[in-house]
Amino acid sequence: LNYPRIWIILPLLGIQQQHTIYIGVIFIVLFFVGTIIFTKEINRNTAVLLTLCIFSPATFLAFERGNNDLFIYFLLSLTIYLINKNRLFSGITLGTAFLLKLFPIFALCVYLRESKKTFTKILIASLFICTMYIYFSYNDLIQIFHNTPQGGFTSYGVNVIYSALQSKIATNNFVYLKVVCTL
Repeated sequence: LNYPRIWIILPLLGIQQQHTIYIGVIFIVLFFVGTIIFTKEINRNTAVLLTLCIFSPATFLAFERGNNDLFIYFLLSLTIYLINKNRLFSGITLGTAFLLKLFPIFALCVYLRESKKTFTKILIASLFICTMYIYFSYNDLIQIFHNTPQGGFTSYGVNVIYSALQSKIATNNFVYLKVVCTL
């Protein structure tokens, strides 16, 4: 399992492998609901850009796989929607997204629109909670990092550029070493 341990709760809720298709469809529907709830009035250029993003290859791959990032997207959209209505529920949806995937912590920037005092309180509380969560699940996170397959050319994510550069440097060093040895 290359996700935080909280995902282990699914079988306790009665969710089994035979429910995969239904969950995937729910994730796709929630993705579109999330897109609709935070895009009230948009201009034509934004609509075109949003359409291109929604129907991009990465999104279609997520649709095909029923990827849980679609659900995370929904939670983050809900966070944006709720920010003006109920800051507490907005924070709860963002916190839930963080517990499920970690990367949504970067969505804290949505609270930059708050007053400096309010933002500082939210930031300190969030960082404390995130630090505690990471502290208590550190061993799990290390195992996740080391046991998650690392892709190459056809992948995307934080390590792709690093891996490509590392591979290129290693190849160039090998070629350089071969030339030197030949001389």
